Parts: sequence; C-alpha cells; structure tokens
Amino acid sequence: MVLKHIAILAVVGMCCSACSSKVERDFISGCRQGGAPKSICECTFKKLEEKYSEKTLERMSEYGYAPDDFMHQVMKASEQCIAED
Repeated sequence: MVLKHIAILAVVGMCCSACSSKVERDFISGCRQGGAPKSICECTFKKLEEKYSEKTLERMSEYGYAPDDFMHQVMKASEQCIAED
C-alpha cells in the first residue's frame, strides 16, 4: 500500500514541475510525504532516470503525461531500492 501511495505522489510531483532538478525535488518530496525514507526516494528516482532519461522525465512533467508502464516502473524501482537498502 505504501508503494502505491509513493507511486501516485511521484506522478503528481512530476506533473507539477518543469525542469529536471525540480522534477527530482518534487518526486523526492512526494515520495517522502508518502512515508518512504529519503534514501529510497532518491534511489527510486535514479532508477527511473536510468529507464526514462532526464529529457523524457522533463517532458512528462511539462506535458503532464506518463507512459503506460510508468506506474509499474515506479513500483519496480521502489521495490528494488527497498531490497538494496
């Protein structure tokens, strides 16, 4: 349930920003508000950045869209980060 909440907040955070550093800050802020530790949030964002690239994440934020698999990728990255922590 916490991961689902993190994923939803992450999407909202990404849709509300316009540049990569702001995208990252918003993502981490939303993730932490969902109850995840900062290290997990940072790790999750890095994994998403590897998957989608900085430019793609910026576009998602700018245009307010997310690829069909985005929520799945957020969950997958979060789970990997939790396992690595």
